[in-house]
Amino acid sequence: MYAKKILKAAYKIVDNFRTRARISDGFKKYTANTAYLFLEKIIRTVVNLTVWVAVIRYIGPEQFGIFSYALSFVVLLSVLSSLGLETVTVKELIHKEKEQNKILGSVFLLNLLGSISVVVLTLLITHFMSIDLYTRIIIVIISLRLIIQSFNNIDFYFQSRVNSKYTVFSQLTSLFFTTFLCLLFIYLRKPLIYFVSVIVIETMVTSICFILFYYKLGQKITLWKVDFTIVKTLLKNSWPIIFAGFAIVVYMRIDQLMIKEILGMAYVGYYAAAVRVSESIYFIPLIIATSLFPSIVKTRLVDDTLYKDRLYLLFGFLFWLAVTISFIGLIFARPIILFLYGKEFLPSVPVLIIHIWANIFVYWEAARTKWAINGNLQVYLMLYAIIGAVINIVLNLIFIPRYSIQGAAMALISSYFIFVVLCNLLSRKTREMFFIQIKSINILNLLKH
Repeated sequence: MYAKKILKAAYKIVDNFRTRARISDGFKKYTANTAYLFLEKIIRTVVNLTVWVAVIRYIGPEQFGIFSYALSFVVLLSVLSSLGLETVTVKELIHKEKEQNKILGSVFLLNLLGSISVVVLTLLITHFMSIDLYTRIIIVIISLRLIIQSFNNIDFYFQSRVNSKYTVFSQLTSLFFTTFLCLLFIYLRKPLIYFVSVIVIETMVTSICFILFYYKLGQKITLWKVDFTIVKTLLKNSWPIIFAGFAIVVYMRIDQLMIKEILGMAYVGYYAAAVRVSESIYFIPLIIATSLFPSIVKTRLVDDTLYKDRLYLLFGFLFWLAVTISFIGLIFARPIILFLYGKEFLPSVPVLIIHIWANIFVYWEAARTKWAINGNLQVYLMLYAIIGAVINIVLNLIFIPRYSIQGAAMALISSYFIFVVLCNLLSRKTREMFFIQIKSINILNLLKH
């Protein structure tokens, strides 16, 4: 009975979105765009929960711990290469179509310089840390993918034109290619470093496809130009996102680095296995927010009341979707871990039971970020993210020694609640968001809205 009510509520919310969206002739385009993104992520999730699970089973907890540790290390520094430019760039491309080549050229230069800096920084940091040579080599190999990702600015162009189908085709092509490589390497009994190289190859194939589709649309990379005025504007608008992004990455990855130092590499493998399952559904709010962002921006220009109305509905829908998914994860955590990884990974079960509830705050944060950028409130996200990151580190130091890897999941949930919800009360400019979040929990109010 409860499930039936939730389904009716979801239908009502979606129907409200559709009705209110008639102000825009492009609603069907946005719907199709979202469908393409969902299709790609669903396929990717299914493939990852089969092929990469086979890889994890093959290499075991210790080797998977090394892989996850190296990946977390690079991800922590990757914010310096992306520079938080995605949302800002999409917004600029929407409002300044005539300056497209200057914007894309400037973003490419910034990402390229940032990526090279990260690779150099990685070499320096790993040289002075107490990390064995094999792990250091893996970290450096993974960091090379950041340079190739400089061509992701083409994806920003696709997003601004609501043409994410080209992103989907590119990513699926690379996914199927690297899937074949993973299965081949398992069959040939290859060591861990081969699977690490797959990460770089996947990025390379995706970038090549981006370029080909960009040319198919009649665009040319050779027309890109660097405009230092635009560079300055982009950095000015994105610097709060850089700090906020780094703080968020701390949430997502610092726990694995701390687990390695406190408990050992095998525990990193157990924890990362559970997190991989939990994070496999993080794509849902990101797709919704990314696909609807151009529409939300335009709506605010036309009708501020309608803009707030859409935000309220979005937060309510995301909350109840996250709660439903988390309940399923809570009930089926043990069967999921046993089915995917086997008995060797049973220590991952209690982690998944706790970590799955982070969905609520991840879903809300995806929408809150768009809201903040639309209102030029990025600096508040930066400050709140830093507060949350510091609390996360402190809680990890307290909880991991006391509660083992479950403690890391507890620290994540606690700090996420503070960052995404409570911190909104710290300023009158963000206080409205707190009340939107609280009101959206009441599904009865949501349906009456």
